[in-house]
Amino acid sequence: MNPYVAVPFLLIVSLLQSTLLPRVQVGSVWPDVLLLVVMSWALLRRSNEALSWAFVGGIALDLLSGGPFGASAIGLMIVALIAGVTAGGVFRDRTVLPIVAAFVGTLAFHGVYLLATAFVGQRINVLDALFRIALPSAIYNAALSWFVYRVMAALDRRIRPKALEW
Repeated sequence: MNPYVAVPFLLIVSLLQSTLLPRVQVGSVWPDVLLLVVMSWALLRRSNEALSWAFVGGIALDLLSGGPFGASAIGLMIVALIAGVTAGGVFRDRTVLPIVAAFVGTLAFHGVYLLATAFVGQRINVLDALFRIALPSAIYNAALSWFVYRVMAALDRRIRPKALEW
């Protein structure tokens, strides 16, 4: 995608992620739409473009949050790599793939974020964070992943250059 479109798009998604989406809280979690957007783009376009999306979106999210700087960017880049690898691998079913990738990617993202938080000296209860935040987030994101994937697939079809026919 053209960077003049992708960067503002990612900034808007990051802004929504930090301001409006916490109001859609279920229990102790809210949807990670930026994670789902990056994951969907990696499934559609493989890891190359999604890695840059993950970096830009993650830095924007880090600037808007109070967490360790760079943790979201690194976590999202790992999600993009996981999704990009699974897109070309065993899972060819486009119905199950986004759900599985969102579940595994969310757990990986929260694992990286917990490690970064511990690395900067914050005391955290790992089991509590896993069972109250990471696992419910993974379930919530998996439930939303198919819808976000379909929206991103429609966007991909709309902007992908058309093949020349003779």
